[in-house]
This record gives sequence, C-alpha cells and structure tokens, in this order.
Amino acid sequence: MVRLITEERRVLTGSLHTIPNIHRLFQLHKCDWMARDPGTYREEIVWEFYASYAATLQGSIDKRSKPIAQDPFTSTMVRGFPVDISHTTISRFLYGPGPDHTWPLNTAKIDYRWDVVMSKAFTRNAEQREAVILWLAKYIAADGEHAEWVTASRLGIRKATLNFMAKFFWLLVRNRVSPTKVDNELTWDRAVMVETLVAGLEIDFARMLLADIHEKAFKTSTTYLFPCLILQLCRDSGVPIWHCDRLIHPMGTLDVGLIRDEANMAAPRRGPQIDVPLGSDLVDVVELMQGDEPAPPAHTDNAPASFSQAASQAPSSSRATPPSVDNVIPLVRVQKLEAQMETLMHHIKPWMQKLIVESEERVEKRMEAKTDQKVQAVHKRLDAFELRVLERPAPTIDMSSFRTELASIRADVDAILATPAVEPQATPVRIDVSTTEGAVRVTDSTTDGVVLVDAGTTKGDPSVD
Repeated sequence: MVRLITEERRVLTGSLHTIPNIHRLFQLHKCDWMARDPGTYREEIVWEFYASYAATLQGSIDKRSKPIAQDPFTSTMVRGFPVDISHTTISRFLYGPGPDHTWPLNTAKIDYRWDVVMSKAFTRNAEQREAVILWLAKYIAADGEHAEWVTASRLGIRKATLNFMAKFFWLLVRNRVSPTKVDNELTWDRAVMVETLVAGLEIDFARMLLADIHEKAFKTSTTYLFPCLILQLCRDSGVPIWHCDRLIHPMGTLDVGLIRDEANMAAPRRGPQIDVPLGSDLVDVVELMQGDEPAPPAHTDNAPASFSQAASQAPSSSRATPPSVDNVIPLVRVQKLEAQMETLMHHIKPWMQKLIVESEERVEKRMEAKTDQKVQAVHKRLDAFELRVLERPAPTIDMSSFRTELASIRADVDAILATPAVEPQATPVRIDVSTTEGAVRVTDSTTDGVVLVDAGTTKGDPSVD
C-alpha cells in the first residue's frame, strides 16, 4: 500500500510583531527556517528514501532487535548514491551554511524530561510524573496547576486547556517539528517540546527531525514526513532527479492570526472594540475626550433640557432616539484598526489568488476531459465503421452466367427492334387422281395458288378433269 506524504507548511510572520512575547521567542529559537519557502518534492524520491532507510537499518541489526529502538542512521542509499542525513547536514539545511548552525546547545533540561516521558518511569514513578506534569502546567496550561490533566493525567492534554502562547508553539510543533494529523490533543512528548519553546529553553530541531524520520520509516500506519527536506538532501548528494516538471510545491501556510483565543490580538476576525457609552454618560465622555471645551448645546424652545427628559416625554410604544453626538475615536484605535485590516488583506490576497488559480485549473481540466471524451467517442465510431467495412465479404461475379444473361438480353432487344417481313401466299393447286375401273381422273383446280392432287384407281379408264 502506498503511504501518504505530509507536506511542510510555511509560517507567516507578517503579524508576529503585534505579539511581542511570541515574536521574541520565535527569534530566540531561530525559527526563521520555518518561515522560508519549503521548496519542492517528488513522491517517488520520498518513497525510495524511506524504503532504503528501513531496509538498510534492518539489514544491519539482528533480527530479534527492534529497528525503532536503534540510533538513527547518518546515511542511506538512494538510486545508487549515498545521501548524507547527519545532524550537521540537517543543521546546515535549517540555518544555512554559515556559522549559525554550529553554536553549542544546552539541552540537558529537555533531555531529562524527554527521557522521563518516553520511558516507563512516567507511568510507574508517580513522583517523577507529578514533577513533569507540574512543570508543563506552569508554562502551557491556561489555568496553571488547576488544569484538568494535572490531577487526572489519564485524560491527556487537550488543546482547549492551553494558553495562547502554548497554542502558537503547538501549531509549529505539530506541523514542522513533529508533524501529526491530531490537533485537539497533545501527546506527552510533544507537550514537552511545546513547553521547552514557551519557557525559552534551548531545543535541538535537527535532532528532532532525525528522530521523526527514523520513527516514521518503521511505522506503516503513519505518513512520510519532510518531503522537501529529503529532496534537497538527495539533490545535494547528487541523486538524479527525473521529470523535474512534475515536482510538487507545497502551498500550505501557518498563521498566528487564525488561532482562536481571546488573547490573540493578531486575529483578523477581531474588530476594534470601541466602547460607546449610552445615556447621560455619553456627553460627559465626549467632553472628557475633547478636553476642557464642552460640547455646545443646541437649545430650542420646544427641546427638552436633557436626554433623560426626552426619553420620559417619548411615547411608551416607541423608543427614544438619542441626539447625534460626534464620536471621537482615539488615534491609537484607528491605527490598530488599520493594522488589522492590513493583516486581513495580507492573508486574504494569497488565498484568493490560490482559489482563482485552482478554479482555472479545474475548468481547464474539465474542458480537456470533455474534449478527450468526445474525441474518443468519434474515434470509437470510426474504428467500428472501419471494422464493419473490413469484415464485409467481397462480392463474387460469375462471368459465365453474366455472359449468358447478357446474350439473352441482347437477343430480346434484337427481337423487339427487328421489323417483321410479310411474304406473299401462293394460290393452291388441287389435283385429284382417281381410277375407276381402269380410268384415271385428274382434276386441276387453282385455289389461291395451291395445287391439290387426288389420286385414286377405279375399275375403268382414268379420267382427267
């Protein structure tokens, strides 16, 4: 079964400056690599990389050993080329070729808590478990030590119980550091990552990525991670990349403004909260905002002295309409509103452009599909017609019968066209010869040119008439 791939998503930093604490920690942990364009990838390269990694590791250990319990490999073969996946190489990919990827890291605190969470001590040793949970609650829980999972650890850590800063770094952890499809619940190991980022402790991202690659190579029920990173490592190692026109470019983004939390001042959905007082306090607030100059009242003979009197004079079936007073909004709020509108437009424009491009592509694909269907239908009909023509038996002509029929037709035509000849009829001659007692009688008569002769013998002499 072909395993799916989880794409990297780029972090949008345009609105981080509106949240100074998060912006400071983002720069402290050198998370700028998350805000870069992740690049491109090709599925075949990713599948070959993970398959080669798993086969190489399984072939180098005893059959009774657990591959996932081994240390991560630093190199594997892809298409006959060794690919370097060492800690130094991945750090250079994250932080660049400069000296930034070689600074010393003190990860003793996270290593201790990581070992406790990942070992059996977290479930068997109540003292260590309580210490780790209280330490997590101090930094990531909105209610601190009163969070539900502090007293009942079996419930797990729900995203709804996190504070705003923890929600932001959970967004980074579950998408870029240790990707997972589960968003509403944190595992204990990922909670340690989030707490380390919130507390400002040092964290080794390269080691985390290596651990995830090693783990996902042997878990068939999960997706493959870091496809853009793997393709770039393969390119740097000289692995041939075919069909570069078919490379996939991830388009997903991560934005702090989309986190649902009351403390999120960068959320585009939050409008300017302007408290407009009603009633008799409205005039006092306006005068206070304008300074010492009071608002000039508009006195008329029939006008009531105050807004309360006008409300009392209004009929009970209708609501009184307050007088129009110019609302003076502080400049700070106007600037805040402009900043929020700019942030909103910053997020909407790429989204709309992406939707337009996707819509155009869908329309083109549909038109191409319909055109292909029509062309195929025409080709099928032409092929069927050609087969019927080829399968039809050739007509046989019998030349002898044809000639006979032709001669018969000619004879009939000649008979029809020929003029009948009229012949004259001769006058018949009648000769009667008879003998009567030795006499002979000959009678000559002419009847229409026909001669009739009767001969007979009698006992007389012949007689001729």
